[in-house]
Amino acid sequence: ESGLLSSLGADPRVNIRGEGAEGQVPCGLNNLGNTCYVNTALQCLFMIPSFRRALFEVQPPVADHKVVQHLRSLFLALAFGPQRSADPSAFAKCLNLDHSTQQDCQEFFKLLLNKLEDVFKRSSDENTAQ
Repeated sequence: ESGLLSSLGADPRVNIRGEGAEGQVPCGLNNLGNTCYVNTALQCLFMIPSFRRALFEVQPPVADHKVVQHLRSLFLALAFGPQRSADPSAFAKCLNLDHSTQQDCQEFFKLLLNKLEDVFKRSSDENTAQ
């Protein structure tokens, strides 16, 4: 709880998401420094309703993997968080991303999808072995 409270800042009213003509204003992602390529890939994935729904509905053991937990938390903040922007630093840290160096978005997207595929495959193999 304290992590959530501290993320709101000194005056949460300053960063509150507003209402637009068609509902709540979309939430963005903080740039950690040279991470626009990460934010672009994440926002593309977030805008795929079936991917977002699957991520929210995934069960253990898949849901227990750090990358899935952090991605789910980030997507929950994007979808339902009260602030204008969400902080992707925990997600970046779980992937050991170096945000001091600019990377290629397509390469990151491929890396992320391969990582998620590996998580799903490993979990499927674990279930089959039981």
